[in-house]
Amino acid sequence: MYNLGINFNNVVIASQSVLKGNDGVTEVDEEILYERVRVIDDNFKCASSSNAFAAFIAFEAMQGSPLTPFFGSPNDTPIMPLIPRITYCDYHFVTLVNDHVLTYRCYLDANWHERIALFTWIMLVFLAFINFCNLFFWVGWAIQMKNCQKRQKWVMKKWMNGDNYSSNEQEFVEKFAGQLKMKNLLLFYYIEAHTDRVVTRTFADALYQNWMEKQQVLD
Repeated sequence: MYNLGINFNNVVIASQSVLKGNDGVTEVDEEILYERVRVIDDNFKCASSSNAFAAFIAFEAMQGSPLTPFFGSPNDTPIMPLIPRITYCDYHFVTLVNDHVLTYRCYLDANWHERIALFTWIMLVFLAFINFCNLFFWVGWAIQMKNCQKRQKWVMKKWMNGDNYSSNEQEFVEKFAGQLKMKNLLLFYYIEAHTDRVVTRTFADALYQNWMEKQQVLD
């Protein structure tokens, strides 16, 4: 609905618009950054209090290919078998001006189309294995992120580089990182997936500065 939940399209546009090229090097435009912080901040708040990411992940999963065309019917005959075949071949030879035909069993090697298909299937199996291992990693990570302290350390390691803050600020940075929820982390990952980690860290720092200003007003 309008003005409810996370506007993923706006997040991507705001994240990618802060990048600029400088002699072949991609940098963050600070001026545009602070113009786009409001968009990220609004969606950041929505991520803290809504189930938008659960709905988004469910939507993405439902867009996958159905399983029936992939596995096919057990009665279907493959159009192009991937296994080399044994067949019978006719060999012509001439002796004393007589043409003889001998039939032997021969081996048909896979043609180029079959080799490409076989290589494709091997790569698909390999990618499926990698994604399966990656799924276990993400499940383990999600379980760990239920702990507030581990979530705080993860944010500090990934997006709140301690070298950018003074020792006096370290306590406030850790406090800001500690109050982030799992949905905020997923929003950061979403931004990083469509840009890079430099942009995500820059937005994290900008959100921290906004948080500090609000804390000073409350004090």
